[in-house]
Amino acid sequence: MKVEKNEKGSGNFLSFLLSGAFFVIIILIFYQVFEAEITLSDLNDVTWFEFFILTLAVFRLQRLLVYDKVSQWIRDFFLITREEHDKITGITYVIRAKHQGGIMRLFADLLSCPWCVGVWAATAAVIIYYLFPWTWPFWLLMAIAGASSMIQLTANLIGWKAEGSKIFVERDGGERE
Repeated sequence: MKVEKNEKGSGNFLSFLLSGAFFVIIILIFYQVFEAEITLSDLNDVTWFEFFILTLAVFRLQRLLVYDKVSQWIRDFFLITREEHDKITGITYVIRAKHQGGIMRLFADLLSCPWCVGVWAATAAVIIYYLFPWTWPFWLLMAIAGASSMIQLTANLIGWKAEGSKIFVERDGGERE
């Protein structure tokens, strides 16, 4: 049996409203696409290359919004932040906490969820790419940055695995039980 703990003010109703807003946006997008005289065959003509580029671009946007320090100010907008100064070390710490409920909590939860941000980023990418084809260089740039991020993450993973193996060999002499 799976027991799930819901925090007080977790915002199920607001999550429902945001999901509804997402579907309304999707409907408006389809309306705009049809108004712009983009046909379904245009949407079906996505090449594998375009799909791959948009996928990498969305990956990069998702990482940018959820994890990267440069966009912390966006996440902080929806958090309660306060600074604490350690008099002994002289270091100032930023303490971040989510609101107990409401729209601020909902967006804080959204911006901490890579899957959620990925869906919204993919929606924006497809809309912008089809309505404004001149944005292709931006998507290509984001895709290159996304591929670079994947290479860096893979290199980090290999490095951590190698370090872990080195520690295992040094500690246990390489003997497995």
